[in-house]
Amino acid sequence: MPKRKPATDLDAGLRARLRTLAGAHSQAEIARRTGTSPANVNRYLRGNRVPASFCSALVAGLGVNPAWLIAGEGAMYLSDTAAGNERLAGNLLELVQAMNNVARLRLGSLAGRPSQQALRRLHDALEAHEALKRRLNDQSREVFAGILRDWRQALNAEDEPRAASLRKAAQQVARLCQDEALDLEHMRVEAAHTRRFGDLAGLIGLQRRVLFRTLGDGLDEDSLAEAMQLVQALDHNGRSAEAERLIRALLALAENIPSPSGAVRSAVARLVAMHGGQLLLLRRPAEGAARLHQAIALGLPAAEVSRALQLAQYFAGALEFERFALGASRNESRADWAVRIALFTQEPAHLERAARDYEAARKGATSTARVEPAIAGLMLRAIRHKDTAVLAEFNALIERSTFLHPDRAPWNVSLPAWACTLARHCGRRAEAGKTLLQADRALAATPPELAMPILIEATHYRNVLELCGPGEREPQLAAMRRRALDFLRRSLDQGCGFLAPLAQQAGLGA
Repeated sequence: MPKRKPATDLDAGLRARLRTLAGAHSQAEIARRTGTSPANVNRYLRGNRVPASFCSALVAGLGVNPAWLIAGEGAMYLSDTAAGNERLAGNLLELVQAMNNVARLRLGSLAGRPSQQALRRLHDALEAHEALKRRLNDQSREVFAGILRDWRQALNAEDEPRAASLRKAAQQVARLCQDEALDLEHMRVEAAHTRRFGDLAGLIGLQRRVLFRTLGDGLDEDSLAEAMQLVQALDHNGRSAEAERLIRALLALAENIPSPSGAVRSAVARLVAMHGGQLLLLRRPAEGAARLHQAIALGLPAAEVSRALQLAQYFAGALEFERFALGASRNESRADWAVRIALFTQEPAHLERAARDYEAARKGATSTARVEPAIAGLMLRAIRHKDTAVLAEFNALIERSTFLHPDRAPWNVSLPAWACTLARHCGRRAEAGKTLLQADRALAATPPELAMPILIEATHYRNVLELCGPGEREPQLAAMRRRALDFLRRSLDQGCGFLAPLAQQAGLGA
């Protein structure tokens, strides 16, 4: 039987830390929480090679800090890492001291014996540091890859607690692993985490960094996919004008790709379709529809853009709500848009159908539901029953939501606009007036680079026209009414025909 090779210092250290862990948890518990057989746990503790998959399982199952497990850095558990972060810098103290010794020497005295000794100590410290980095990198690479893989799976399953734990683990082990491919994947998964659970404003910077990394070798399928993620990040933050400019620049670059592959041509077609979507958000429905048809001509399946095309038709005033809502009960994206439209039209039949279809479309879904369908239900009760209880329920709904940001566009306009609508339908004119002014101030303060969704702005100005009549004498309210009429004229000139009925009610004619 061949003799087992002697363990390296790192291997011995890893096994020693496993024994420490086994002192805090029974082997049976370690086996259960890592999905490993008790016999294998025992073998790892006795000297068998510890696989990276088991290290990843310790991180995921027991919350072990991977930096501590692999290198002895920081606290044992991720929950305690904040208290142990100072130790990382301390491990390089010898190297820093050696560099400081050299820095104190004058340039002209480097030939002396003390200087040579200082340089030798610096050289030895650097050599030891580089050797340690290489060994840590080799040992941590598989663990890092496993954590990133598990993290992405947790995101796909919408498992926020597990994803948060793995995110912290990835941040710890990333300090030990110097691998460009894994570093890029870390940035990608971090962006995906932020997109699902984090601050959407911070997502733009993350996606920019990922895109710039993938653009190093020129525009290809990979960088086009990351570019589309950046477009979506800009879109989520209301920066449609910037997103539209980015798409135009990328499409110009794509024209210079020699002999593009089928995958690249497909990505370009999707980018053209996204351009159409951004033009819709920028209130240019005719141009948006033309771009969507171009995407189909470039090979994108018509089914992928049918909802956007019908949305363009609705905005142009060429499609009724009932036609747009067909199939919404089987498509969450279409159902989501049907709810947004119903919140603008405020027709009871539209609100009822949209909320019902959204619930049907989400049957079996694990992702967090949007709040708009719940608001549609409240609005239906306010219109049909004048139920003033909906006002308190609306406020409670907003307070419970982890998705909304009431102080940030577009929520800083949409939330008071919907609150105003509810109060108006309940006959609470004073409360309606208060939230009307709140929405109007937020809209006026919106930076020009942010595109307020037209349905939200239209909802606000519907409230203005309902609460501020043609003979309004109060100067602030009269000015608000004039802005509402200017909005309608401007939007109709841009081709937003869905506003024609509201314009007629306001006395602007056909």
